[in-house]
This record gives sequence, C-alpha cells and structure tokens, in this order.
Amino acid sequence: MVRNYLIVLSIILTTVFLMGCNSEKSHSKGTEDKLNYPKKGVSLVVPFNPGGASDIHTRILEKYFKDEFGQSLTFVYKPGAAGAVGTAQVATMKDEDHTIMVANFPDIVIQPLTVTDNFSIDDFDYIAEVTHSPLIFTTSKNSKLKTLEDLIQAAKKSPGKISIAYAPNSVLHLSILDFIDQAGIDVTLVPYKDGAEAKAMIVGEHVDTAIVNLDLMVEELDQITTLAVTTKERNDKISEIPTFKEQGYEVVSELSRIYVVPKGLSDEKLNRLREGFNTIGENSDYQNDMEKIGQPVTWLTGEELEEKVREYHDYANKLVEKHKLNK
Repeated sequence: MVRNYLIVLSIILTTVFLMGCNSEKSHSKGTEDKLNYPKKGVSLVVPFNPGGASDIHTRILEKYFKDEFGQSLTFVYKPGAAGAVGTAQVATMKDEDHTIMVANFPDIVIQPLTVTDNFSIDDFDYIAEVTHSPLIFTTSKNSKLKTLEDLIQAAKKSPGKISIAYAPNSVLHLSILDFIDQAGIDVTLVPYKDGAEAKAMIVGEHVDTAIVNLDLMVEELDQITTLAVTTKERNDKISEIPTFKEQGYEVVSELSRIYVVPKGLSDEKLNRLREGFNTIGENSDYQNDMEKIGQPVTWLTGEELEEKVREYHDYANKLVEKHKLNK
C-alpha cells in the first residue's frame, strides 16, 4: 500500500512540475511576443498650433501611450498651411523609428493632389484612425432655405445666385463639389480661411449656405438650420437632420484624426505600434475620456485605415481632375 502511495505521489509531483514548466514557457513566450519597442521617448508631431482639436485628443492619448508602451511622448508643433508644412517634414524623415504624427484625414490625401508636391500618401505607414467628425451643410436660422430641396430649387430657378461657403482644397471643398455635380446646380462658391470666419459668414448671413465641420458649430446649433449631414447614417448629436444619402445624394465623408509614421518602419515595429494603439482604443477609460471632450472613439486599425486612404485617393483624384484643382 505504501508502495502504491509513493507511486501516486510521484505521478502527482511530476505532473505539477511539468505544468509549472509549461506555464513558465507560456509566460516567457507571451513576453517575447510583445516587442520591446519603442526603446526611448517618442516625438509626437502635431502639424497644427497648440490647443486645437488635434492637439486636445493627443493629450488624452499621452497617459495611455505611457501605460501601453512604457515610454513618454514629447509634443512637437509644426504648424503651417493647414498641416501641410509639418506633414511634409515628417514625410522626408529617413530611418526614424521614434516619431509619430497626428494628421487629419482626408486632408493628408487631398493636399498632395491640390497644393503640394512635398509628400504623398505613400510616404507614410498608417497606425490607426481614432475619431471622426461629420460635415454639415447649413444656413442661418433666418434663411428661407429650410431643406436641401429648397436650396436645389432656388439654385435652379436663379443659377449662380445661391452662395456656398467652403474651405478650399479640403474634404469640405470636395464634398460640396460632389453634391453640386450630383444635383446639377450652378452656385457661387465663397472660400473661408478658418472656422471663425465660417461661423461669422453663416450666423451673420453673409452667405446663403456653408459646409462646415459639425464640431465647429455645436454651440451655435440654435442659430442655424442644418440641411444635411455627410455621414452614412444620422448623427446622434443631430439625429433629426437627414443625411445627404437619405435625400438622394451619394455624399459621404468626414474629418478624421489619424496617426501615421514615416515610411520605412520594420514590420515588427509597425505591428507593435498598431497592436498597442488597438489596445488603447479598446480601453473603456480612454473611450470615456475621449467622449468627455466631444470626440467619441470611432476606431479603425492601421490596415483598415490604409485601405480607406487609398480608396479616398481614387475618389478625390477624379474630382480634382474634373474641377481642375490640380496643383
């Protein structure tokens, strides 16, 4: 009996020992799978002035980046030409594996087609899309134009008389050109240089209508009438407003905040960044913090983002060539 007991005990101890070894191997393998990268602090290039929408959401990222990667972010501001100056500088970096840039999509696609030869979409690897904001087609509360159909009929009745404000060489520009083409109307386009001027044009009734970022007008929603939104489905903030698509026009676009790195990062390092950013994006605390600043997370992986960028490039290139916006 004692002999049988010793045999059973020996089997149990051997089993426990082997399980422990396997556990150690599994733990070791899991640790090895997560590449030790980055190995030092990372420069985060913001190609805009401090304090803007792009800067604000990167500040939310800062804490979670440190938790995920064990390294700090150093913010580097390179404003100019609606982001084109800083973007061009990052595009030309060679053998640089500790720099990340926040960018606006689809401006990163449109600018090389219309205003600059200093970079292209092929100069970057894509990490993630974090959030996006819809565009709205809007007019003053006092306007007689209460619906998109009102505007179309007014434009057809008096060609060239209806004025529409827009931001040149941007997603706002291409979206309104696409709508005009589909609606078959003749209007007068009036450029604005920034959000403040756009607000003044709409609220002050200096133009009939304007296309703007929804976030720009959140505090003025009671002073405007919104005719359409550019999302595929209605936006929760203004759920009473129909989309262009609902009204028969295939105008679907938004302004997205994305992260990219200079082209040339090794596959291992690129995958580590993408996986780490995905982990951050899935973090409920991060999502709540983004919600608090009015930029809810609408995540796309690096692979999904790159596909989106290339599809939009084809779409934008056709509009740019048709309307002779080429640089």
